[in-house]
Amino acid sequence: MLSRFGPNFAFLPLHQISELRGKLEEMFDDAYSRVTDWTTVRYPYIDVVDSGNEVVVFVEIPGCRKEDLKINVVEGNLIISGERKPVELPSDASLLKNERPGGTFSRTFNLPEHIDKEKISAKYDNGVLEIHLPKQEEVRPKHIEVSVQ
Repeated sequence: MLSRFGPNFAFLPLHQISELRGKLEEMFDDAYSRVTDWTTVRYPYIDVVDSGNEVVVFVEIPGCRKEDLKINVVEGNLIISGERKPVELPSDASLLKNERPGGTFSRTFNLPEHIDKEKISAKYDNGVLEIHLPKQEEVRPKHIEVSVQ
């Protein structure tokens, strides 16, 4: 007697899903390994922290020299730009994978009105740029002591 369903029928969809997942992973791995154009990557990566009295922007720029960084405030925008030099290879070496390409970069952020633009400061240490954006006095949180009688 012929049976339409074999003993492995229940696992067939799982097997096909697993094969499809493997093919998708290969496709995306191949696509991402070719990403070397700065226009397709949001770089540098940042964190923005509000500490009450100021906003601090942490910018991750490993391999960039301090001299190659620029921070400007133009028409209410904070502009972070710079250049990371590509790794220099010996003449007999060939690059097999390039996930840290060199080149110029720029990120622009709208500054809130309450930032005191005259007191902006920055420091660069261990590949992390730290930009302090102090708030104007009138918008800083105020602590009022309450006395109990």
